[in-house]
Amino acid sequence: MALAAALAGLPEGAEMDLRTSCAPVLALPGRIAAAEAGQAAPLDDLDLWAQAATALRRVRLVTHLAEPAPGGPTAFAAAWADLARDRAKDKGAFSAVIPKSNLAKAGV
Repeated sequence: MALAAALAGLPEGAEMDLRTSCAPVLALPGRIAAAEAGQAAPLDDLDLWAQAATALRRVRLVTHLAEPAPGGPTAFAAAWADLARDRAKDKGAFSAVIPKSNLAKAGV
């Protein structure tokens, strides 16, 4: 959901670099391409898969493995994602932007 939302505001044909330590996110473009080719179609969260597939048709996403260094931006983003996942389990889907003051502290 977050990836689709991040890509939604980009102009058609834009390129975005995504640095993540999350293996499923790294594999997402390949999984969507395989599903659209009729292989390994997802069985769950079909609405989210459709949103991501639509977004990836509009922009070029280049993924990179990023090792989270303690106190660095990748570690901060991973901690924020963990917090969001736990909150979503308790209270359902939500949307929350990371406050700019928090981003500044993480060096982003």
